[in-house]
Amino acid sequence: VAIPAARIPRMNAPISSTARCGSASKARVHKTVNHCLQAADDLAKAGISAEVIDLRSLKPLDEKAILASVRKTGRVLVVHEASRMCGVGAEVAAIVAEKAFDALKAPVLRLTGPDAPAPSSYVLEQAFIPQPGAIVEAVRKLVVPAFAA
Repeated sequence: VAIPAARIPRMNAPISSTARCGSASKARVHKTVNHCLQAADDLAKAGISAEVIDLRSLKPLDEKAILASVRKTGRVLVVHEASRMCGVGAEVAAIVAEKAFDALKAPVLRLTGPDAPAPSSYVLEQAFIPQPGAIVEAVRKLVVPAFAA
């Protein structure tokens, strides 16, 4: 079975937002990706464009797509719903630091689920994953340094 490469549903932007999709299936788009796309729409209304990468697979990981985006935008926000510690975001951040550090205009940021067991309730699960508002706030910190102060 061929595993598809990363998908970039939103391009040409000054910031890269990398989201992990939980399935390689084209029919299912992970909620983190949808939240990133919603945040990108909200940011566009404020004059900030964001490129969103849907990794779709972790093994193999499409490093070329990640690095090309970083070299184009100079900024990276890695968003995923797993815990911050030992999550896929740490691996993506390490790849960026090792292979595209010279292209960065700001530190790599990670926005993740809390370091706690995942809830089994649908309502609590929705509160567990990074929401569009938090994604927008994190992007603003990367793009507008004065906003972070």
